[in-house]
Amino acid sequence: MKVVIIGGGIAAVKTAMGLRGIENCQVELISDSPEVHSYSSLSQELYHRAPNLRELSISDIFADDKNIDVVIDSVVAINNQVKAVKGSSGNIYRYDTLILASGFGDGSPKYSVPGVEYFAYSVYSEKSLSELKIKLSCLIDDRSRKKIRVIVVGGGLSGVEFASNVSNFARTNFADKFENKTIEVELIESTNKVLPKLNDEISDKALKRLNSLGVRIYLHSKVKQISDHTVKLTNDERVADLIVWAGNINQNTLVSRYENLLKQKDGKVLVDKYMSAVNAPEIIVIGDAAATPYSGVIQTAIYDAEYASELIKSRVNKKSPKEYVPRQPEIVATLGKGWSLYISKNKAHSGKKGWRRRHKPENKINKRLRSLA
Repeated sequence: MKVVIIGGGIAAVKTAMGLRGIENCQVELISDSPEVHSYSSLSQELYHRAPNLRELSISDIFADDKNIDVVIDSVVAINNQVKAVKGSSGNIYRYDTLILASGFGDGSPKYSVPGVEYFAYSVYSEKSLSELKIKLSCLIDDRSRKKIRVIVVGGGLSGVEFASNVSNFARTNFADKFENKTIEVELIESTNKVLPKLNDEISDKALKRLNSLGVRIYLHSKVKQISDHTVKLTNDERVADLIVWAGNINQNTLVSRYENLLKQKDGKVLVDKYMSAVNAPEIIVIGDAAATPYSGVIQTAIYDAEYASELIKSRVNKKSPKEYVPRQPEIVATLGKGWSLYISKNKAHSGKKGWRRRHKPENKINKRLRSLA
């Protein structure tokens, strides 16, 4: 069996690792970057022990694996009728099974709001986060500037974490220059509460914590456009020195080009009980691009990768595969030093109790990724 995996993130690499040494299974992993796609949020850098995978060479990981080839190329076309994908190099890669593990961080994401890609920094991109830190450093270097205004768009987990931690991040990393400066943070969310995907009790606790940190919050506020230093709302405009996008990303460019082949909902590919695209059983979709209940977090990416590799093994050995069962991941959101939300399947802790438990999910992640690093 010939398996082609598209993606350079943890889901893609972990899937290929699960297929090491499998007889009658040749794997081609196509990534647009020679290193593993990974990034750390501000809270991870400040308070957590997330593994640093950014400088890991994918080719080095699979250097000794005879049945796995790593190709640095960008996939620009999929032709499922002939079971082939085309790279920007012009090369054609044929498959029996195609695994799409290209998350929203791969390629050029589409935004629903005009101006985001030009005037805002995305929390979902390592490159954008690096540029954001440089911009923040420049603002702090300006001795005439006593106040730095930051607007964060999106009140989900990423936005709430960023809004809670940007001031402490600046003080920690630029302590010698930060004296007599203040950072004013505004958080804009289109729904009626922060953390809209979580229950009201957890949302209320997060709201109180944000208020205690001095974050100004705008709910029911839909962003219409972002321009230079300005966020235009339906009935208002907010001005900032730094605009940060933590809102929705519609989809990556590869997925968006194939809406007929890859039936989608909200920019994610609908999959069946075996994680195959509903219109194309030869194509398996895992990680951020799959329309599963818990996609979008690293725990699900790893879980999906482990399922996909076992599924391929079943097909190679002509055994009946197990159905995919979504697994609710543990969630941690750190809202400033000493205060975290820790949410598992059966319980939730906040404040100091959540802070003491904040390492539990990442310890499990680190253990499952140990073979990478």
